[in-house]
Amino acid sequence: MLPYMKHTGYVNTQQVLVNTAPPYVALRANERLASVMTVATSDCSGGAGIEADLKTFTAHKCYGLTCMAALTAQTPQGVYSIHEVPREHFELALKSNLRDMQVDAIKTGMLTKNAVGVLLEVMSGLKAEERPPIVVDPVLVASSGASLVRDESVIQDIKRLAPLATLITPNVHEASQLLGCTEQELQLDNVENMISKAQELQIVTQCPNVLLKGGHAPWTDVRGKRYVTDVLYTKNGNCVVYLSDCCDSKNTHGTGCTLASAIASNLAHGENLEHAVYGAIQYVHNAIEIGCSVSKAHIKENGPINHVYGIKTPLREMVKDLCYSAHALAIDSQDNLPEDDAPKGNSTRSSSTSSLVSQIRDSGHFFEYLVSDPRVKPHWESYTKHDFVKRVADGTLEREKFKFFLEQDYAYLDNYAQVHCIAASKAPTTSDFDKSVQIVTSIKTEMERHREKMMKHFRIPDMKHFDEIKMGSALKNYARFFDDVAKNGSWIHLCAALSPCLMGYGHALDNFKDAITVDKDDIYYSWCQDYLAPWYRDAMQEGLVLLDRVCQMTDDWDSLCEIYATVCKLETAFWDAALQYEASR
Repeated sequence: MLPYMKHTGYVNTQQVLVNTAPPYVALRANERLASVMTVATSDCSGGAGIEADLKTFTAHKCYGLTCMAALTAQTPQGVYSIHEVPREHFELALKSNLRDMQVDAIKTGMLTKNAVGVLLEVMSGLKAEERPPIVVDPVLVASSGASLVRDESVIQDIKRLAPLATLITPNVHEASQLLGCTEQELQLDNVENMISKAQELQIVTQCPNVLLKGGHAPWTDVRGKRYVTDVLYTKNGNCVVYLSDCCDSKNTHGTGCTLASAIASNLAHGENLEHAVYGAIQYVHNAIEIGCSVSKAHIKENGPINHVYGIKTPLREMVKDLCYSAHALAIDSQDNLPEDDAPKGNSTRSSSTSSLVSQIRDSGHFFEYLVSDPRVKPHWESYTKHDFVKRVADGTLEREKFKFFLEQDYAYLDNYAQVHCIAASKAPTTSDFDKSVQIVTSIKTEMERHREKMMKHFRIPDMKHFDEIKMGSALKNYARFFDDVAKNGSWIHLCAALSPCLMGYGHALDNFKDAITVDKDDIYYSWCQDYLAPWYRDAMQEGLVLLDRVCQMTDDWDSLCEIYATVCKLETAFWDAALQYEASR
């Protein structure tokens, strides 16, 4: 105990050690924190404007600076008031930041006439090599539909600012205003027209690079799938078309601000423009898709997006640290909270009743519980009754499709082994560690058998073929999920993620064993028999025991069900990909 605590007189005094920062969170040698300045307007509700910019900078590990052109009273419901910052104050803030602070990139949002005038004066006074990259988001209308520009001459001022910028990012409405036409006259109904209009914008604004955003004009393809197209037209006359699935969300408040801020952040990190734009589009897409619920019930649409989906909570990371010393504080703080004050989110309790939990734990039927859960059952059924297995069993599957499957499965096993290595590193006991190591050894043996079968039946000449296997999209999605669970989940979560592959193949062959009609010397026959063999049944039995042990170690069965359902969907997609495969001619 510290000397000054010896005579406190307080019975319940506790002492904990606040640790030094762990080495993995520090900047690497010769690495510095990138910084970005936002020149824009405040949004008091936090979804757009400077507030969205700062969250985006933070999410991209950038230091954020501000230069405020105006304050607004706004929410996703509408813009209620705009208060312009005096020119003198704006100018002082801009010049002070540029003089005293490191500024690696600048993003502009909603600007007033005075702000544009000062920006033009200051930026024009800098030599080209001294001027940081500038991303201009020509904000004219809020996503709620409210006009943010009261002086129409600001549109002309934006055109004056654009030649000094690196990139301008108009949406459909802003593009029509800059080109002096209606949105209908833009005719953004195909990629060619979008490229043409992006080129026109480059000529009209004299900005070297133009990103014409298509979020307000999604398209529907012949299959009924909706998608969004963004077009980047560069100063070199090159064009990049970015295609995204259209997110089924009405909450898009601040997406334009966020996209421009993300691009500026990526540029501040030294990324080239094309890659910076890609990263920003993916970031915004994720933020919309993941979403958040911070608006009250009467706000039915245009709510904020989730800027911080990729940020880890520092305290939760501290708890994982080997040097963490505040366990008593964490326990006491939860126990001392009144029931009504306890945290509402991120519950670790299962939705199952306590009696059912006890019954399953006593009987050892956790696997049956998982596959009968309504979130899991439809995906388990589609996986274990898949037509791929039936067509292998009766020999009707085309050989090139099966070859593609085996190649993808070989690459999958390589990833599967790596995940088991991670599971070993997180294993709670030495016995669990040893089992993971044994599984990795078994996977290596299975990969060798894969190679032997393929070299024999498909006349593959050498081992080099296996090193050159490229992962298909279904396998990439699968590996991506494994990687996410491995990085962010516990040993328990990894056990749940690894189980469906083991259990599903065995059950799928049980479902179709009576359909096996191929000759015994056929590779299809040997593949089927592998998953009906005693050694595989023994492995499945061990898998059941492991799941029963997992259910004893956690109350968070909901997360395990969600993981199981996701992996069953990924397994189904894996076999779908094999059926849909067409060999290039």
